[in-house]
Amino acid sequence: MGNAVIQLYDPATDTHVISVYVRRGDEVTIPVPPGTYRMQVIEGDKWHGPEKYFGSTTTFETVSRKMTFSDEHGSGIDLHRSRAGNLHTRAHLSAPQPLK
Repeated sequence: MGNAVIQLYDPATDTHVISVYVRRGDEVTIPVPPGTYRMQVIEGDKWHGPEKYFGSTTTFETVSRKMTFSDEHGSGIDLHRSRAGNLHTRAHLSAPQPLK
């Protein structure tokens, strides 16, 4: 995994809920409002800002399954890719929307 921006969207309205920057090798814990979300993962090497993300190294994927978070049960997300992993994604050919 490179550096990453994790984005959560309300799947019913496509409204952006939260974006979190995760530096390569870091572990991050973020409180998320309870609910079910569509998750996008934007990865790359060097941060170029909220419009260009990681420049030419930017990759952009959507997690195939919706993510559900609750007060009683959080969800851990491991961004390290492996063949045996369970975070299935689909790549986008277009660039992600700029951060607001």
